[in-house]
Amino acid sequence: EHLEAYKEKATEVTDFITLELTPILTATAGEQTKKADYENAVIQARAAYTNEITQLPMLKDQPFEGTTIIKFIEAAEANLAQAAKVEKLIDEIVSKPPTVTNFSSKISEINTAYNKLLALQKALVENYSVMTEYSKALNVTNQIKGLASLKKDTEEIRTQLTTVDSAYVNLSTDMKLLIPNADELSKLASIIDKAINVENLITAISITNVDTA
Repeated sequence: EHLEAYKEKATEVTDFITLELTPILTATAGEQTKKADYENAVIQARAAYTNEITQLPMLKDQPFEGTTIIKFIEAAEANLAQAAKVEKLIDEIVSKPPTVTNFSSKISEINTAYNKLLALQKALVENYSVMTEYSKALNVTNQIKGLASLKKDTEEIRTQLTTVDSAYVNLSTDMKLLIPNADELSKLASIIDKAINVENLITAISITNVDTA
């Protein structure tokens, strides 16, 4: 009698896994995570667990996917919660776009939070595409800062300046307006042009001296 009861409970656990937990795994299978499916499956799994744990206490510590059923559900909920935090930060810059004053700090904050997420959590951030242009603009901002630390009379800074200037030109008008140090590009270009002119004069003088020698 006890054996039959145990078998019945074991069957109920198997059914729980099949009906309530497998959909969570299915939502993350394939090339693209389906957030709506994942979220619905997690909510359903938690509701089913809460409803059945009293009658089926073995659910709690039942091994599943390298952990236990309850920890698996909690981890899935944490995935959604962490992704939601980043989505909220992104929604905030959509509703209230950054200014030239807080642009760097705002975008850096979001990118840092996003990069700390697990791969699955990143896949659950559905509005991250908003960050593409902002991230390009931030990258240009940081590259301009990097130029300032280079010697002004080297081939390296000339090459780097061309690359950064091209990236800046390709930004949208709105993104260009957010670059706090954009004026440094023209200043550096002017300094380098003067250095090139001086080099050309020196070369010309050297050639003249050779010709008249």
